[in-house]
Amino acid sequence: MILTIDVDGLDPGLCPGVLAPAFGGLGYQQMLDLIEGLAARGTIIGATLIEYVAERDPAGLGAQAAARLLCNVITAIGRRAG
Repeated sequence: MILTIDVDGLDPGLCPGVLAPAFGGLGYQQMLDLIEGLAARGTIIGATLIEYVAERDPAGLGAQAAARLLCNVITAIGRRAG
């Protein structure tokens, strides 16, 4: 499976750099739970993050959150492969 994370669905406190903020969106731990749950049910072969807008993220908070989420995806892939 290819995991696509639309960052518009994340809480704006976690990822403010989006076009359409979803107040009350998913938090970081919820995303980690989703990633782990998907990895336990199938093989993740790729991942994308979409809808990130760097111009709306001057402090880089969303970029940091996205990078950390992708690191967790890579870890989940590695656990499954190893």
